[in-house]
Amino acid sequence: MDVEDPFAYFYLLAKVHKKPWVTRPIVSVSGSLCHGLGRWLDSQLQQIVKHLPFYLRSSSDLVALLSTTKHLSPRARLFTMDATSMYTNIDTNHALSEIYNFLTITNPTICKVENISVDAIMLALNIIMRHNVFKFGDTCWVQLTGTAMGTPPAPMYATLYFAIHEYNVIPSTICLPFYRRYIDDGFGIWDPPNSLNDATAKLHWHKFVNDINEFGKLKWTFSPHTICSNFLDITITLRQDAPIRTRLYEKALNLYLYLPPHTCHPPGILSGTIAGMILRIYRLTSDHNDRSTSVLNFFQRLCARGYSPHILRPLFSQHISRAHQSTTFVEQPTDARLYFHLPYHPLNPSSFIIQRKFKEHMFKPTGEPELPSIKNSMSQPFGVSRMIIANHRPRNIGNYVAPRRFKEFAAPVSTFPRDDT
Repeated sequence: MDVEDPFAYFYLLAKVHKKPWVTRPIVSVSGSLCHGLGRWLDSQLQQIVKHLPFYLRSSSDLVALLSTTKHLSPRARLFTMDATSMYTNIDTNHALSEIYNFLTITNPTICKVENISVDAIMLALNIIMRHNVFKFGDTCWVQLTGTAMGTPPAPMYATLYFAIHEYNVIPSTICLPFYRRYIDDGFGIWDPPNSLNDATAKLHWHKFVNDINEFGKLKWTFSPHTICSNFLDITITLRQDAPIRTRLYEKALNLYLYLPPHTCHPPGILSGTIAGMILRIYRLTSDHNDRSTSVLNFFQRLCARGYSPHILRPLFSQHISRAHQSTTFVEQPTDARLYFHLPYHPLNPSSFIIQRKFKEHMFKPTGEPELPSIKNSMSQPFGVSRMIIANHRPRNIGNYVAPRRFKEFAAPVSTFPRDDT
């Protein structure tokens, strides 16, 4: 693969919802030398992480798991836990050692089941985590500690790292009937048995907190125990003698900047936006009244963006009816898809025409082998079952006002002192 520019690029985003404002460091590795290796490593780690017992894939999974939670006592309370600068505080030497021991000694069957090479994974991890080189202006930097920022495998790497510690802590905690974690955010239900008085239960809680924080440099902060807690994008509420209630959680600073009606986008964008949001509401909201309120709010926000109620009503009716029929999420395989990226223009051939030409000339060409049966250099079938047309927007003013890469100057602009001065 030819790479015109081998470096990643560093920039900062302002977290305006924090008081005072803070910044989030971003390293954009897209198109850099190690991007392809990072994408491969991410796919391998995903196959491993899905076998972890306390791994949480999404808020939809959390709602489904909570709906099957057994009866809780009146003493049950919710809590959340948040890692302190997780990526920064994962020591690379400790992480690579723990991951290697976990995959080869503690739980070697995962890689065997998924037909994954541990040696290949560890080599790729060493390359990416120890050689994260990026540019800032006209200077080049290498990250010396912590998780390689901006790299594709960073979330799964962090998830796997702390899951190794959870294997030892969670099963031995008797007051913890439910626990799940999404990268650096954890959620649990603390429900001490009746045999423990309040003082003893409190000691168990402090032991649990100390045990969680005894793993490398990584530390966690815990919320107070409560009957109502916000976690990810849902609000979870405990109710006596009733199922756990879940509903959408929306931050106060959310501007709901949906695409306005007169932008140049594919005609199916509005229908897809409504379908996705309504299905999300139905999956994450347990009570009928909460669902109705969220759907109405969504409708009013689209009207405020300029959409006509006459256009919205039939689309809402259609997708509400579909959401009533099925709220179960079924993960679609991604390995069998071929993505065709192209900028959208209203005068371009429609997606239907492009799909038809793909099937005629590539997927099942007359007198030629079908695309899924063609084998690569390793004698493995190509395996593509369908093509996804991924329209992307043309460059806008934001790309020019806030570019990812700065224009190179003829002479260096840095003012760092030279060694010979």
